Amino acid sequence: MDVLFVYTWANVLPSGAWTGDWWSVEVDINPKAGGVHAFIRQHAPRSVTEDEVNLSRDQAVEVARSALRRDGGGTQAAEMLETRLVLSSPNSPTRGPVWHVTLSEGESTRLDFQVDGVTGEVLRP
Repeated sequence: MDVLFVYTWANVLPSGAWTGDWWSVEVDINPKAGGVHAFIRQHAPRSVTEDEVNLSRDQAVEVARSALRRDGGGTQAAEMLETRLVLSSPNSPTRGPVWHVTLSEGESTRLDFQVDGVTGEVLRP
């Protein structure tokens, strides 16, 4: 059985925000599988500063919780596991800031949301 490891490096500012530049390599430990499977590089679609972000971290988490409740699968008790601000994301219509919010409603349920950092719109449930 092949075992694949994925290593990712990102350009992260002192504030913790990702710029949108990152690199990733996929490596298989089975020598017959060829070692490196992929090298992926993502450049920030445009230069964005934190001044363009209108939505706070807490507001982004609440938007994700509201979307979860609206879809009928969530309660107010959804636990926030992780948030990450990406200043320039290809998933944003303006290539601007996006909050990545991960919620959990149980040990085996992880729900990932992408919230536009300017408009507060849920881009990906």
